[in-house]
Amino acid sequence: MVLGLAGEYGWHSVEVGTLFQRVLRSDTKWEHARISMLTGSGRAAMQAEGWQVIRSAFPYTYLKRNLGTPALVE
Repeated sequence: MVLGLAGEYGWHSVEVGTLFQRVLRSDTKWEHARISMLTGSGRAAMQAEGWQVIRSAFPYTYLKRNLGTPALVE
């Protein structure tokens, strides 16, 4: 996944929409995930582990998590 590699360099999603994704750069690594909205407790469990919801739009919820470690230098 492209966002997996981008997250290693500090890029993280701030907005997701139809055919676009807006990203910003930070000094820390990020993880990204997309889960089905049909996995009811999955979202709550991930949020309890520090994941932040970027957007929910049927059928997916898009999440990110700051890993708190220094990003790789480009």
